[in-house]
Amino acid sequence: MSKIQTFLAEHPRYPLSTQFAPVGGDMNCVIGFFNYYDQVFRGSETAATLYLIFLDRGGNEIAERAIRIPANGSLQFDAGADGIICDGMVAVAAVPERDIDAINIGRVQVKQRVNTGFYVKWENDSGGCDLMHEWTSVQAAPVALAKHHVGFIKAQYEIEHGLVLMNPVAAGGAVSVPLLVLRESGQSTELAQATLDAIPPMGTRVVRLSSVFPDFASRLASGRPMVVDVVAENLSAPLTADWHGQGDFHFHHI
Repeated sequence: MSKIQTFLAEHPRYPLSTQFAPVGGDMNCVIGFFNYYDQVFRGSETAATLYLIFLDRGGNEIAERAIRIPANGSLQFDAGADGIICDGMVAVAAVPERDIDAINIGRVQVKQRVNTGFYVKWENDSGGCDLMHEWTSVQAAPVALAKHHVGFIKAQYEIEHGLVLMNPVAAGGAVSVPLLVLRESGQSTELAQATLDAIPPMGTRVVRLSSVFPDFASRLASGRPMVVDVVAENLSAPLTADWHGQGDFHFHHI
């Protein structure tokens, strides 16, 4: 059984939340977390253990950390400084040391599943950086087919556009085979389509659209807003990826 499957079995109330976590080459990520349990359950002095499981692009678990965070404590976990090299995602969960139902005393409506909130700061050697909150929770069962519409407009300077695609399913055999369909915004006519290689469970793919649609940049440069439809099972909502000519970059959710 994998570390993720073991965690889900031992802590069913605390799902693992995922996020893109490139570490190595010219990229690094820093995971920021504040132990908010005492802010919710005032005066409870509730410490928590922050679990971090890093996975490569193939969905293989490559590093695991469990760090105790005191009540109202915080952490800036620098993955690169900790010796981690990763080209996939990280799965994160904060498990409180106390029974939250016992310390709640009827003051807060507590859900049966308590997701963990955290932030990732991405940075590169050129001084670029970006920030985003957690994304999809790890899923124990396959995720149904879904279509995501990702829009792009002409920029005033050179940008290479792409997508970050993550399979959040920890079940064996739950691969994702994304279909990308290119069209103009507001139009249903398909200009091109491409089926990507399968993404294994808990796997990640970074796709540069120019490698999939060779005329993507010229179409966008003409001033026509473009849309890429991403159709797949077992896939989180895509992140957009922008690489700027001067070395900056940005990852966004849609």
